[in-house]
Amino acid sequence: MTTDVFRRRGTALEDEFFRRVDEKLAQALREKWQHERDVESLKQESRIEDVTVIEEMRSVGIHPGMIRAITLVPAIHVAWANGFIEKQERDAVQHAAHSIGISEESTTGHLLASWLDHQPTPDLLQAWADYVAELHKVLDLVSYRHLHNNAVDTARNIAEAAGGVLGVYSVSVAEEGAIRQIDQAFLT
Repeated sequence: MTTDVFRRRGTALEDEFFRRVDEKLAQALREKWQHERDVESLKQESRIEDVTVIEEMRSVGIHPGMIRAITLVPAIHVAWANGFIEKQERDAVQHAAHSIGISEESTTGHLLASWLDHQPTPDLLQAWADYVAELHKVLDLVSYRHLHNNAVDTARNIAEAAGGVLGVYSVSVAEEGAIRQIDQAFLT
């Protein structure tokens, strides 16, 4: 009788163990499938086939449906060039986001708000630069130049948003350096 009770308890413990293992394996499989779907979606949205660039984008928070956010990385980079963001720069970035259809309530809007609240790591600019390099391979020259000019103009508008003293020194040395980095990303 007691061996039968022990056997049932042992079987129950064994069943519970394998149920948990199965759940973990199923979760890992779901995560793997989601990752693969995200990669494919980002490849389609961005028109980039290089999985390394796609993975780099994912690592800095760019997921499907957020591809428009990466177009604002130059604005974010310039806004943080001095180590802080002034209210006018924040407003200018949000205006730029709104002008390309990013609402504050959207997932992309929340990502942008996070970038405005907390200075992104240099990895974000690197992911953006790699994205630009890949775009150079897939866009025609006119579209690529338009993207280049738009990125530099937006960055300059953000830098000029905080003003200066009577229009003098409206763009700081750090902001000029950040604008040059953005410009250079399109030339390499």
